[in-house]
Amino acid sequence: GEHAICLSSALNSPNGASGGRVAAYAVRHSEGVEGVLLAEAEADEAPLASIRLWALCLAERMHCMHWRQEALRSSDILNHMLVACDALAHADINTEAEQAINKAVEGDAVRVGVTLADSTVWEVDVMSGAMVNAHVDGVNAHKHTTLTSSTLAAEVLSAAKGGQATVLCSEDADTADMSGKSFNREICIVLPPDGQTQEVPSGPRSSRRKVVWFADGRRSFTAEQEIRMLDHFDLVAAEMLCKSSLACALQARACLQELFKQKKRKQDMQAFVSALSMCTNTVDFVRTLERTVLAVTHAERCSVWFIDDDNEEVWAPPTASAPNIYCTEIGKGLTGQFAFAAQENPKEYGSVLVCNEPQNHEWWKPEEDDDDDDSPTRCFIVAPVMTAGKDARPLGLIVATNRLNPEDALTSTLEEEVVVEFTEQDSTFMQWLSDAAGSHLE
Repeated sequence: GEHAICLSSALNSPNGASGGRVAAYAVRHSEGVEGVLLAEAEADEAPLASIRLWALCLAERMHCMHWRQEALRSSDILNHMLVACDALAHADINTEAEQAINKAVEGDAVRVGVTLADSTVWEVDVMSGAMVNAHVDGVNAHKHTTLTSSTLAAEVLSAAKGGQATVLCSEDADTADMSGKSFNREICIVLPPDGQTQEVPSGPRSSRRKVVWFADGRRSFTAEQEIRMLDHFDLVAAEMLCKSSLACALQARACLQELFKQKKRKQDMQAFVSALSMCTNTVDFVRTLERTVLAVTHAERCSVWFIDDDNEEVWAPPTASAPNIYCTEIGKGLTGQFAFAAQENPKEYGSVLVCNEPQNHEWWKPEEDDDDDDSPTRCFIVAPVMTAGKDARPLGLIVATNRLNPEDALTSTLEEEVVVEFTEQDSTFMQWLSDAAGSHLE
C-alpha cells in the first residue's frame, strides 16, 4: 500500500519520499544502503526534513559501528598472525606449529555477520579452473561440498579472472553436492587479488583468487520455510567483506604456510641424510629413498631403478608403493630410454625430468610404462642418480608418479577432477635427493 510505495520511492531517490502522513529516507553511506527509515505522523503531514536528519545520523552511526567491528576483527587476526609467526620462528616443525599457522585466520574472521549456515573458503586458480578448499578453521561446510556444487561456479571463475572484488548471489536454486545435500540460498564473495582492496590495473596479476562461499541447505528448513529469499543484511555483510582485512589475512596465512612447508622440507632432507648414512644394503637404500620421496613430494608411487650395464637393462626392486619387480631393456620404455639418453648425453639428461602430461611425452608408452589399471599414471617425475665429478655417468633412476593432494582437499573444475601436478619445488628436491643418492652409491 502507501508504505510500500513510499519505501520503494525512498530507495530510488537521493532526497527521500513522502506521501500524506508517511515519509521515508534511505539510510545510506559510502559502503551502500543499510535500510530505510520510515515514519508515519498521527494526523499532520510527515516531516520529511526531520526524517532526513535522523537517517543521516543513523547512517553515520552504523558506518562507525561497521568499521569498529572491522578494527576489532583485524586486531584479533593480527594477534593470531603474531602467534603463528612466533611458532614458525622459534618452535620445531611439529603439529602444534602447523596448527598455530592454520589458525591465523579462523571462522569468525570469515563470517563477518553473514547468517547462512554453511561456509567455505576456496582458492581458485583462474588459469586451470581448479578450485581447492583453503581449510580455514571454524567454517562448517560439509566435507563433500565443492564450489562446483554451486550454481554460481561459472560466474565465480569468470569474476576471478577480473581485477575487482565481486559479490555474487542466488536464491531459490535447486543444487546439490556429492553428499546429496542441496542449497537454495547462496552468496559467493570473490575477494580482491593478492589482498588488495582496489581494482588491479592492467598487467600481471596473481592467477589465484580466494572465494568465500555461503549457503543454506534445504534440509534445515521446514515446509513453510522452503522458499526463502536472501536477507538484505547478509548481502550488506558480504559487501563489507570485500573491503575487510580478510583478503590480506588469507594472503599472509598462505605465505606462512609456504614458509612452514619449506622449513619442514629442510628438516626432512636433514633426516634423510642421517637415514642414508645408516643404509648398509640395497633394500635399506631403496626403502629410505621411497619413504623420503613419498613424504616430501606426496607421490602415490615411487620406484628406484638400477642400471645394469653388463646385461644392458634397468631394473627396480619392489617397494611398498610399487610392489612389483620391474626390468626392461635400456632404450625401451620411459626408464629404458631415459637411462640410454643419460648414458649418451649426461650433461643434457643428467637432471630431473618433470612431466605433468604423460600422454604428450615422446618416451611415454602406456602399454609399456603403465601397469596399474586402478590408478593410471597422470604425472611423473624422473631423477637420474649420477656419479659425481666431470665424467658423470648414470647409476640409476628415481621415479615418482601421481602427485596426491597433500592437504587432502577437494580439488575440482567445472567439468572434472583436476590433476595435481609436480612442482618446481618437487623438481629441486628430487635433484638434491638424486645427488645425495649418487654420492652414497659411489
